Amino acid sequence: MVETPADDYIDFSTRSLEAAPDTVIYDVRLSRPEKHNALPTDTITALAESIDSVERDDGDALVVSAAGENFSMGADLADLAPDALEDPATLARGVEDLVLSLRECPLPVVARVHGRAIGAGFLACLGADLVIASEDAIFSVPEADLGIPIVGFAATLLPRTVGEHRAREWLFTGAEIDARTALEAGFATRVATPDTLDETLDDVLGALATTSTDAIASLKSHMAPLRIPDAETARRDEQAAMRTAYEDGDVSERLEEFR
Repeated sequence: MVETPADDYIDFSTRSLEAAPDTVIYDVRLSRPEKHNALPTDTITALAESIDSVERDDGDALVVSAAGENFSMGADLADLAPDALEDPATLARGVEDLVLSLRECPLPVVARVHGRAIGAGFLACLGADLVIASEDAIFSVPEADLGIPIVGFAATLLPRTVGEHRAREWLFTGAEIDARTALEAGFATRVATPDTLDETLDDVLGALATTSTDAIASLKSHMAPLRIPDAETARRDEQAAMRTAYEDGDVSERLEEFR
């Protein structure tokens, strides 16, 4: 049974497809539009825990979507400030848990992306199985500009998704990647106009609904370790890097400039 997240910034619902009334689609919607879905650390953790509770018999697919103009501007800047953190590794753990929950969810996970998917929003897309993007979508990981290590297994997953040199450029420079470029690179699965985004999403969900959920769960369980062969070591390294950045780096100065 799926646990509905007890968080003000996540809306959780189910629906069926018009063309297939027996389907059960879970929609996890980021719902902090006034802040462009910038997510507090507690919200990221609640989202991961909710997705972790999904079992293969619960439905046919899980969609991560967002209210407002943007998919997500990433972690809430208020939570990134050094004086707001008791342990900087908490930031890393939350994003790592989210990416792993998406990758290990037995149901196919589809990210429905419009507007900006920045930082943790980008990493949520990286953890999803499929990314259906609006033509207005922009993807970016600006952490290097802030002096913050990029976590969520991006250093492992992104090169295997888009190629090593392209991944280095995206991660090193924080480049803004438009939807068509993301599609050509293999990061996005499909691109649609804003008016046809939901239609395209439902076409993909309809195709998924005809498949065996057991077969997909088995495929996902076999594919996940190939992408992150030693998740625990990666987590330890990312969390150590986060602590070092906050203790010895220039995070405070860069965050102040960014504000």
